[in-house]
Amino acid sequence: MEQQGNGKDGGKPLVSRRTVALGAAWSVPVIVLATAAPAAAASGNAPAVAASVVADKDPANQFGTKKMNFVLTLTNSGSAAGSVQVLSVTSDATTGSAVGVPTTVSVPVGGSVPVSFSYTYSGNAGTATYTISYRTDSGPVQIVQVTA
Repeated sequence: MEQQGNGKDGGKPLVSRRTVALGAAWSVPVIVLATAAPAAAASGNAPAVAASVVADKDPANQFGTKKMNFVLTLTNSGSAAGSVQVLSVTSDATTGSAVGVPTTVSVPVGGSVPVSFSYTYSGNAGTATYTISYRTDSGPVQIVQVTA
């Protein structure tokens, strides 16, 4: 197997292909888009909030902890402003903790509000599905999922 780069005296290589590949895998953000359809709007003035999410994986820190960063964009196409509670984020492949949720935001009519939060974990998950739950104006809990 060829190796990239050589030492000054022609000795051992400075960096192997495997090292370059592993570094590149962690340096490229995982950007995934998932969308949840809004709940059926009741007649009259009601918010109709839809959610989309972008996820970006941070490399492990010196303690082996990894972090998935999320930006959940809430868009209101209804006829009234809505109060949205972002309740939680969980993973099917790792055990970790959410940072920045639960939180509540107001989404104006015709407007969009980004909500940033993260999920920290340790271990290797390869691919994981993250489930984000939210509720509009004390309505039913809705979820949006993203696989990264």
